[in-house]
Amino acid sequence: MKNKIRTSHIALLTALAAMLLPRTSSACAVCMGASGTSVTPAINAAIFLLMGFIGAMLAGVCGFAFYLFKRASKPLPPHAEITGMV
Repeated sequence: MKNKIRTSHIALLTALAAMLLPRTSSACAVCMGASGTSVTPAINAAIFLLMGFIGAMLAGVCGFAFYLFKRASKPLPPHAEITGMV
């Protein structure tokens, strides 16, 4: 029990220190707003590529869910109904 209290106190003190001591992050020049560098087109292409991957995965999951939804609403074929009766 004592260990849990100490851990929660340490977490609270760390969060409090992070809020009271703000400073800028150590980002690259592109992230900080320098849009004229030669790295900017590559970073933009990487962002759009990753967004495309995410979109393709979401489209695949939605398409599969739509397929299952449509298939569930169709009646069983005659031979499957007979097999279920036997």
